[in-house]
Amino acid sequence: MQDITDQLSGLGRSAAKRSEHFRQLALSLCAKYERETGRPAPEDMADWEWQFRAATDPAFARLVRQVESARFVLLGY
Repeated sequence: MQDITDQLSGLGRSAAKRSEHFRQLALSLCAKYERETGRPAPEDMADWEWQFRAATDPAFARLVRQVESARFVLLGY
């Protein structure tokens, strides 16, 4: 998780750069989830592991919100 936090901190203020990074991050996190569990990634990423981590780690909670936002954009919501 630290490597993702490091990546996010190095993005600077470019909205386009952040947007593309979050799009790629959302896709990679969903793919990782699917590989590790053998199940499709939940549409809202509300798996119990995500909920637990978000409840105990504020930085991860922010990351989940950002990834969810990127995913909604990707899905056209």
